[in-house]
Amino acid sequence: MKTNIYLFTNQDQSSEYGRGTYFRQMIECFNKNETISLHIVQLFTDESEFKIIQQENVEIITFPIRYVPFQSIERYYRNSWYILKKYIRTQEEEQLIFHLNFVYQYQLVKYMRKDFPGCKVFFTLHFQQWTSTLSGDDISYKKIIRESSSLSLSPIEQEIYNHFLFEKRVLEGVDKTICLSRFTENLLKEIYGLPKEYIQFIPKCLAN
Repeated sequence: MKTNIYLFTNQDQSSEYGRGTYFRQMIECFNKNETISLHIVQLFTDESEFKIIQQENVEIITFPIRYVPFQSIERYYRNSWYILKKYIRTQEEEQLIFHLNFVYQYQLVKYMRKDFPGCKVFFTLHFQQWTSTLSGDDISYKKIIRESSSLSLSPIEQEIYNHFLFEKRVLEGVDKTICLSRFTENLLKEIYGLPKEYIQFIPKCLAN
């Protein structure tokens, strides 16, 4: 059975946290598989116009924009989807996978589910904001999450907790979360409460 994969990237951030290498390796891997049709959807690019180009066996779909105020991001995703869905070609017997790589791409999921009810949505968790804010102090992070109802949280701690709630909603709304370390895998089970069958561990040595 043929599988159509639409891999979503944000060009303005794709070089951060090893994502650029990750995407290149994904392309190299899937490009050699005749049962997989790979489509790269590049958002927030510095291109002057929407375009679709074919590079070997990979289709690259590019959406331009140089600057988007945060309050307009949802509209940007919505409008991009209305254009993109017209170019999604899949047969009834084929599998359709949308592969997200940034948490705010989650705004696309409601449109994906509505227009393609049989699709699967995967999400690769490359980075979590708390690791930067707390300098990787997972003990403090777990304390904030576990004791949020009884603690008097500082503004920064409240921001961390609010982002946790958002991340948890994202992870519960996709079919599979791919994590790149055992630490993250254990955190998703322990703190986020994700069942192990919804998590796929791919070590960095294979992903990069």
